[in-house]
Amino acid sequence: MISAQSRGLPAIAVPGDDAWEREWAQLLVGRRVSVVLDCDRAGREAAVRIAADLKVAGVRGSIIDLARDRQDGYDLTDWLNARADLTGAQLRRMTFAPGSMGPKAQAARSFAQETGRLAAIGALGDAAAILSGERGTRVLP
Repeated sequence: MISAQSRGLPAIAVPGDDAWEREWAQLLVGRRVSVVLDCDRAGREAAVRIAADLKVAGVRGSIIDLARDRQDGYDLTDWLNARADLTGAQLRRMTFAPGSMGPKAQAARSFAQETGRLAAIGALGDAAAILSGERGTRVLP
């Protein structure tokens, strides 16, 4: 969550694959939600449960699997860290397959473009390195 929010992406975190509470779905009514969990069996099963609860509550959403071929817990922070120097213009030119990071990338580039501010994502412990451009993913306006 910290990685996503540091990039300007609205995000909430679930602390573990079994921590989601069904009633939380009501808090997201009226929003478009992308469920992005770890790339492993537990993360994918949790994503399906969360998406089902969201659907029952009437929340529009989808599951984004960052790397369908991975089973090692690869997550959003990993994905963003691997793209540390993306500019808003580069993100605008990128295309994403259905079920991919398209909505998140679009949100990041929209934030940078609309606010004229840097969007950066990475681990909280890497904050200084992210701000200096050494770590994380940065989207420039």
